[in-house]
Amino acid sequence: MISTAFLVLLLADFSSFTYCHENSRGPYELQCIQLDAEGKGEVKFKRRQAETVNVQIQLSQPAREKFLNLLAGTN
Repeated sequence: MISTAFLVLLLADFSSFTYCHENSRGPYELQCIQLDAEGKGEVKFKRRQAETVNVQIQLSQPAREKFLNLLAGTN
């Protein structure tokens, strides 16, 4: 678990996170996630031969802390 002071410092540098993966094989041709510093964002995925699905998400506080720990660990 990260300390509150560390979390504040980390959030000062963190404004958004975006990850997209396009795949030429498998059931999903597109998978994306976008998150802001508050843990709010959107997940997008597209199955082959189907429409893109967009889902709004909000990370819980524990999930947000785990995510920020993961980002901090990657520098």
